[in-house]
Order: sequence, then C-alpha cells, then structure tokens
Amino acid sequence: MTANELLTLPGHDASRPTPSPDPTPSLAQAVEQVLRDLQPRAATLDAELIIELALNAAQAEPGPLPAILGHLVENSLDAVARAARGPWDETPHQVLVTVDRQAERIILAVTDTGDGLDPSILDTHGRVIIGRSTKPGRTGLGLRLVRDTVEQHDGHLSIDNVPNAGVHAEIDLPVNTGRNARAA
Repeated sequence: MTANELLTLPGHDASRPTPSPDPTPSLAQAVEQVLRDLQPRAATLDAELIIELALNAAQAEPGPLPAILGHLVENSLDAVARAARGPWDETPHQVLVTVDRQAERIILAVTDTGDGLDPSILDTHGRVIIGRSTKPGRTGLGLRLVRDTVEQHDGHLSIDNVPNAGVHAEIDLPVNTGRNARAA
C-alpha cells in the first residue's frame, strides 16, 4: 500500500497533519525502556528493579545514559544472581536505579544487594582496572566501557563496593551530554 493509499483510508483526516514522532526520547522514557527490557531477566532471578526518577531530570536528553544504565543494571543482576543464598535467605534481591538532576548535572546511581565486586578489579581509589574480570567467560569490558563513555562525556564514575553485600555505582554527567561530548 502506498502512502497516498494510506491517506485515503476511512477515518483518516487528510486536513490534519500527522504528527511526526519525537526522534529523541526523554531521559525518563529511555530509562523506563532499559528497565522494561531487563525486567524479564530480573523476574527470573526473583529480583526487584526499582526506579526513582526525579521530576527535574525526567525531560533531559538521555545522551549515553541508556547504554550506561544497561551495562550497570546487567552487572547488578549478575551480582544479585550470584548472591542468591537459597530459599532460607531473607535478603531482598534488589537493584535500585535513581536519576536526579543537580544544577546542570545528571546523577545516575545503580545500587544492588548482590555479592559485590571482587576488590582486585578496583584500584585503591575505586576505579575499575581496565579489562579485568574475575567472572568466568567475562572480559571486564562492560565496566571499562561505562567508565570510558562517562569520561568521554565529561563525566565521572564512582563505585562503592562492599564485598558480599553489594555495589553502589554513581555516574555524574552534564545535562546535555548528547550535544557536548568531547571528540573521542
């Protein structure tokens, strides 16, 4: 069917322009989509994905945050799966995502109740050591890509790690990071 044929279908008002879809989703839409995509995996792990999105951050441009969020939540789900201690375990299996805006910065945090990171993959300042993973079959590139992407967009990644108790990863990026990234 051609575009002209579609325009002549019953119920179509040719006098009203068809709104074009917004090509750039808001940060809220992008975050919700990432979590919607990961929800089935979380459900199989009996893990709860929780989102707290500040209203002042919701309409910001997402920039690289969806890809970063995807990596961090995937890592958190892996950690929650490893931390499952059996049916007697009362520990909530949770991944909490918070997004806030402070002045012209977006603060994204992912906190989990997993088994934490192996301390050997972090330096003494909590920075991820490049390309190192202690997980079988994994390269450690996920956290490396997160760190590199954040730094390319004039941001900062910090990781608070408590082995056997969880991780809190926090990203701080300029609000319009999609438009003002440094050349790689």
